[in-house]
Amino acid sequence: MRGTRAPRGSRGAAGTAAAALLALAFFAPPARAAPGDLDLSFSADGKQTLNFGGGDRATHVAVAPDGRIVVVGATDAVGGGDFAVGRVTAAGSPDDTFGSGGKATFGTDAGVNDIGGGVVVLPDESVVVAGFGGTGQDFVIKRLSAGGVLADTKTVDFAGNETVTAMVAQADGKLVLVGSTSAVGSGAFAIARLNADLTPDTS
Repeated sequence: MRGTRAPRGSRGAAGTAAAALLALAFFAPPARAAPGDLDLSFSADGKQTLNFGGGDRATHVAVAPDGRIVVVGATDAVGGGDFAVGRVTAAGSPDDTFGSGGKATFGTDAGVNDIGGGVVVLPDESVVVAGFGGTGQDFVIKRLSAGGVLADTKTVDFAGNETVTAMVAQADGKLVLVGSTSAVGSGAFAIARLNADLTPDTS
């Protein structure tokens, strides 16, 4: 019995289809992460932790010009609590050139709960953190070197109990801090502007 032959041209069509599928398999663009997916290029899994040794919390974050990430918050690892400042590389690893293993803590008075409320990275890679603390619970501003060493501390007192919720740098280098104070009635906005050297801007 003679076998049934495929219609002329059918093998050519099948071969063309197979070649097209093979081309798609080899040359299809790689799948892209959807918005909201973890960035696996950051610390291998999109996540990183910094442990200051107590109850730690982060409040604000800033990104340096070179991509390094600075986080400020608080830790109760020592005494009543201190400012906690951490820095990781753009790839998500703790930055060993900052503080100790990418971490640094700064307090005001013994037994006082100091909480960071803002952070700015300056063009020279130095860091300014702001928050509230001290026995009078005032605005507290600390300038750190690029390596995380304390260089200067200033306070702003509104004659009440203050909190700091944010800080931004102006184009001219001046710093604007906002928060609240109990000095007026049941409470009021508190706004302060400092010169680049952290002195009050009397203008």
